Amino acid sequence: MLTPEEEDGAGYIIKGDEETPMIKEEGEVGGEVEQEKPMHLPSMISIMAIGFIANVEYGIVMPSVWQFIVSLDGTNNTLGWALSGFSLAQLIFLPLIGFWADKRTLREAICVSLLVGISGNLVYAMSVSPLMIIAGRLIAGIGSANMALTNSYIASVSTKEQRTRYMAKVNGINAIGLVAGPIFNLALAKLNSSFWIKNVHFVFDPLRGPGWMLSVLLFLCLISFIFFKEPTFNEKQQAQGVETKSTKPTTTTTTQQQSTNNYSEKTHLLINNNNSNNNDGANNNNINNSDYNYNNYNSNNNNNQNVSRSNSRNDRSTPTSPITSMNNYSKKYNNQSKAQSNVNSISNISSASYHFSIIYGQQIQGGDHQQDLANPFPKREDTFFKKLFKLVNASLLTCFLINFVQNFVFGALETLITPITHQQYNFDTLDNSVMYSVISGEVIIFIFATVFAANKGIQDKYLILFGQVFLGAGLAMLLVFFGGPATRHVELWKFALSVIITTMGIPTQNTSIYSLYSKLLNRIYGENEPQGFQTGFMMLMGSGARILGPLLAGYGLDMANRFPLFIFCLSLWVFDIGVTLIFWKKLTFITKPGQKATIVAH
Repeated sequence: MLTPEEEDGAGYIIKGDEETPMIKEEGEVGGEVEQEKPMHLPSMISIMAIGFIANVEYGIVMPSVWQFIVSLDGTNNTLGWALSGFSLAQLIFLPLIGFWADKRTLREAICVSLLVGISGNLVYAMSVSPLMIIAGRLIAGIGSANMALTNSYIASVSTKEQRTRYMAKVNGINAIGLVAGPIFNLALAKLNSSFWIKNVHFVFDPLRGPGWMLSVLLFLCLISFIFFKEPTFNEKQQAQGVETKSTKPTTTTTTQQQSTNNYSEKTHLLINNNNSNNNDGANNNNINNSDYNYNNYNSNNNNNQNVSRSNSRNDRSTPTSPITSMNNYSKKYNNQSKAQSNVNSISNISSASYHFSIIYGQQIQGGDHQQDLANPFPKREDTFFKKLFKLVNASLLTCFLINFVQNFVFGALETLITPITHQQYNFDTLDNSVMYSVISGEVIIFIFATVFAANKGIQDKYLILFGQVFLGAGLAMLLVFFGGPATRHVELWKFALSVIITTMGIPTQNTSIYSLYSKLLNRIYGENEPQGFQTGFMMLMGSGARILGPLLAGYGLDMANRFPLFIFCLSLWVFDIGVTLIFWKKLTFITKPGQKATIVAH
């Protein structure tokens, strides 16, 4: 038997007075420490610029788009179609551009999408009819479908440790763009000039200025991609945790090899001593049966593996190859299960050989990947329909509903807010820009507050419920204040209070729902399963809501009485929070400050 100093049942290698865990530490790849990868700065700046311009586009277009439509004799329905067309184009072309980048190159897919975005904004700036505005926003939506490629690039060129930092920087740049959009609009408020080139009239005013400015920003971003460095195959493999041939071993690997050699010597000594003691007390018949079974194993071995044995009794069962020790002795144990005199000896040998083979197997490389002797059969990948069937799950469907409702309300609110402020308070583009700056600042504050609360250990479902309560309170206020005749005047403070409370609930839910959804996917699909397929369905819910919300609000603005519009939104919210409370226990996690949340119920 092995002594406590020589055997550790918890899976540890004993080396002197130290215990070295067999489990690979986080940040190691195949037993080797994952090195910090230098980031190509010009490429990173170009990628960050895409997200920045996309958020500037929202803040610079929304304050003026309704007045631009009205100036061309458009209607409220035109506003709904313009905003919905942008989201619809994103929904359709997000997977297509992603597929293009996978099959070709990131540079090619991004540059073409930037050219499309420039074309769309030029059409918007040159519009002479409401249909041209809709067409311009539709084309611009196709160009903005490159947003998903920013995350793809960061995932391809960064390690897991770097990825968190760079994603935080990208989100910070996006937040700056959200605030900068209305500020740019303030700068365009005094713009008023025009000129002719042959028969083409170029007009620069506060209504067309957003299209011109976005075209310039996108063109500058396109020029920056001259210096863009395409991620190589090795960078993508290393970012995914796959070891390449160029990886240099570190001190940790050397220590493991030394520890393995020491353990190998101990294993052979234990085998020899154990066999010697066992054979001394065994009769000749048992020994002959042992030889007979062992020889039968060798003669029936399909792999024709040669095992060298000595004729001496002490070396009768000692293999010369550490790799075959586990296979031979494990099968020998199965063949001799009825021979009671050799059970203890072979059992100890199998345990030691198995322990050693797992450690030794971690050092063996086959091609560009490692062989794992403890798990020689890889897990079969789920099919498309099996992955789709797993999405039919109570907790995941609840996440879909929450995401749909908060995006639907947000899409409807952003469509309603500009016409209402113009009709009720005679706001112009400059006033709307100030209002959107305040709203954008509030959104950013609650996004960072939500992230801070989550890092302190507050469960995602409580943050979502917090957002739902404020969203419902804001919708109730809008119903009370604006749910009557469209011509009824409402004080400005009532409008401001309703919008502020409603806006408090939207970013809180949007930030937490993706975190909750990702953790639920880890529980259902496993920690190592990529989540692109499942996250696509979550984005599908949000995009669909951003299409339907503006359409409903556009038709609701033409109603003489807006009660049906707001009662529908409030009813949708009641259904949303009701489903959330019904499946509340299925969204439960245990969290601790500074630690990742873990699911305890589903």
